[in-house]
Amino acid sequence: MVIQVYEINGYLGGDFQSWVSSQTGFLAILEQSSSYRMLVRFNHSNAEQDAFRKALSDRLLLTQDDIINTDIRFTDAVLYTSEFTITKTDVNTTYVNLFTDFAGRPFVADTTGYNQIAVQTFWNKNAGASNHDLRIVNHADATQVLYEKLNLVNGENLDVNVTIPSLFVNYKGKLRIQVRAGNATDDPIFSAIRVYLRR
Repeated sequence: MVIQVYEINGYLGGDFQSWVSSQTGFLAILEQSSSYRMLVRFNHSNAEQDAFRKALSDRLLLTQDDIINTDIRFTDAVLYTSEFTITKTDVNTTYVNLFTDFAGRPFVADTTGYNQIAVQTFWNKNAGASNHDLRIVNHADATQVLYEKLNLVNGENLDVNVTIPSLFVNYKGKLRIQVRAGNATDDPIFSAIRVYLRR
């Protein structure tokens, strides 16, 4: 547990004082100079701090103009991005790693406090005739799938507001990207992927 002091700026009227004092780990309101500024002290674990960030952001409907002591602001965030263009020659009919080096180039992920993702993929079927699919999996267990996009189209493939599966709620670990095709002779070209965490 760590003592945290948060300066919260924004409209704090109504029953905000009662609400904040009922939150897990609350110790004291150190200062409240108006209905727009409050200094509060909490004793939070990392998980409790993440939960408080989300609850506070949801309650105050925070925007970039609102200030909560910058390290407490909780907004959408980039989880992963890659602009590494590769051609998947004779891509397999079962899922294989998109990147063949470094054990699939896994990336570190932390979904704590988020409940949705958005995924933007740029894909070139390169005259391939079959369906092309992409998924993001747990690096330690590829049967655990965070996200799957079936039948990728040429150009941009965009999914927003994808609910994070229960296995990946508050997940801290490594993920990797896999692809497959409907035949073993297509040579699709991967250009980019961007994965965002969403509140």
